Amino acid sequence: MKTRFWIAIVAFLLLSGGFGAPSPVFAQNQIGFIKNIRVGLHANRIRIVAVLDRLPKDPPVYTPGPRGSLTFPGLMPSPSIHKRVFAHSGALKAHFKEINIHYAPGNQETRLTIIGPISESTPHFFTLHHPDRIVADFPFSARSSSGKTSPPKKANAVPPRPGQKVIVIPGKKVSESNVARALPAAFSPSAPLAIRSPRFRVVIDPGHGGKDCGTLGVNGVCEKDLVLDIALDLRKRLEGDRRFKVLMTRDQDVFIPLKERTDMANRWKGDLFLSIHANSDPNRAVRGIETFLLNLRSSDKRSKEVAMRENTVLGVSHGDLGAILLTLRVNHKKKRSLEFAGDLDRSFSRNLEGQYQGVRNLGIRQAPFYVIMGTSMPAALTEINFLSNPEDARIMASRTYRKLVARALYRGIVQYYRQVHPEIQAENNHSPLLARP
Repeated sequence: MKTRFWIAIVAFLLLSGGFGAPSPVFAQNQIGFIKNIRVGLHANRIRIVAVLDRLPKDPPVYTPGPRGSLTFPGLMPSPSIHKRVFAHSGALKAHFKEINIHYAPGNQETRLTIIGPISESTPHFFTLHHPDRIVADFPFSARSSSGKTSPPKKANAVPPRPGQKVIVIPGKKVSESNVARALPAAFSPSAPLAIRSPRFRVVIDPGHGGKDCGTLGVNGVCEKDLVLDIALDLRKRLEGDRRFKVLMTRDQDVFIPLKERTDMANRWKGDLFLSIHANSDPNRAVRGIETFLLNLRSSDKRSKEVAMRENTVLGVSHGDLGAILLTLRVNHKKKRSLEFAGDLDRSFSRNLEGQYQGVRNLGIRQAPFYVIMGTSMPAALTEINFLSNPEDARIMASRTYRKLVARALYRGIVQYYRQVHPEIQAENNHSPLLARP
């Protein structure tokens, strides 16, 4: 009975266009999402960066005090955001202890409670783009070479009285190119920004496993073994890069239901989810690589069939799908998932096409895969080659080729990371991307 109820609700929403354009209420409110909060130490400032899916209509408001209150009207925290941000280094702890993040649904605003000495100071705000960000620089006292403490420089503002609110007056937006002119010389964007942020969490999901072979190739090789080998290689590359931390839904030949996979990713609060599969088609002439992202309406008949096959094999009920579909109204991840899929797609074109004759990148497609629908973070699913095609199955059996696939996936993830975390690029002194094996 419960399953029938969900199916009826979802069917009504689909037929009425409920999952098409935003609802009137959502369109009027225009609530944006805070994707992440990052804190860093630079010169005589503590920098707090709010990474957004879009800039809000109204500016932020700050109320200084022992527990300073930074309010973002028209923004709500994403489901995967950490609700408390702590200072992890000794240098940061001298000026800042923690930030508590609260959302007030009635006011449709997010409030950051800032605890630490910097909460008494007046911040300087500016915005950045690609992605959209609001940056708050909090000045603090710095010790001179004589050991005396010099007063903090105020950010063009009269020192506030206790309880006084500081309102940021909307003005000319600061673009990436003119930040140097808008900020003091000590804050030139060319200077390293030493942000001590947690490593970017990547969830790797090798498809199938255990009793579920997945697609059985024309050469008798199981999909589950091929994608696990690619996933393990990818994990090794990511773990060798100090920017990333990796969780695998399976790292051996075991069967894990889809719901457990998505639950693992959500509990771990991953920043990115990648599911790796191999494809098949009744037409054995079909070859190539496809990247999928979530959409309730499949981009074509074959995409719909692929999603149905993957969902059915791993035991997804209509009730599970219905419950998730009803939450998509407030799910902000589609934009970021599209960016991630685009980065993977471009990496496949650069690193695989031309390396093996006949390998084609078939581009980005959309379908309602449960495993990328059930995660709270940006997600994509790759179908690496068609095991139903003799030539695709042959090259997939090659360890050399699978290493190339893992390298292409790694480079796509790095490119996505660079887009969503440009404010910490200056700190990352790594080898050039193309120099990695």
